[in-house]
Amino acid sequence: MAPTASTSKKKPGKKLANVDGELCGVCQACATVCPVNAIEVTESFVMVLPEKCTGCGVCVSVCPVGAITLIER
Repeated sequence: MAPTASTSKKKPGKKLANVDGELCGVCQACATVCPVNAIEVTESFVMVLPEKCTGCGVCVSVCPVGAITLIER
């Protein structure tokens, strides 16, 4: 059976990075290390793009204030 568009897409992981806006200082460390460019940064907040996030946790490990956690999708 040939792969279809829906079966050939990379499935995201079971986890998703989540940013606590109350703790986040918008230092951009997470966006710098994200291997799939799933984090967008503005002057006032950081946003994780769920369609890109693979749940690898690299951003969690570099956040200096612990504002990022992995949650279930």
